[in-house]
Amino acid sequence: MALCFLLTSLYPDEPVGVIGCTEQYQFCISQSSGKDFCTELSGLMSNREVSKDNFPGANEVQLATLKLLVLSSRSFDISNVVSLNASWGLDGGISTGLPEDQWIIEVSGWAANTSTSLHTMISDYAIGAKSHDPVADTYVGPPKTAGERALCHRQKMRKAGGLALVHRNDLRYPTS
Repeated sequence: MALCFLLTSLYPDEPVGVIGCTEQYQFCISQSSGKDFCTELSGLMSNREVSKDNFPGANEVQLATLKLLVLSSRSFDISNVVSLNASWGLDGGISTGLPEDQWIIEVSGWAANTSTSLHTMISDYAIGAKSHDPVADTYVGPPKTAGERALCHRQKMRKAGGLALVHRNDLRYPTS
């Protein structure tokens, strides 16, 4: 005796939805005059654009910090987020429906993932990639400028037992 099951699937009138998002960046440098110098809100600049010409009044440590932030931002942007929160609502591969504010849930998730990755990369810079990657010398070089060397010393303090404490007092991470 054979058992047959008939499965009927109903599909929505609009089976596809699209979420689009773009990232914009703004970098600000504290000035001794009390008024911050800020770039326009725009796409991510290149490391070559981080210079005294483009950031008047910036000291060498500020320029080194900016280069680290640009490199980190280029490595971890929203394009690195590989999953959507909407996939959690699938039942056997079929969506049971999404709330009207699903795009807010997705963009908030992307922003949280990107922010966490950025914090991780900056902390990784402070402790050194070699602490967890024995071949880091093949892709990471020593600090080249006085500003890069000073940034290394500002970010970490060696402790007995090989631990490093990361200081984030010189960096501010806006969340909105």
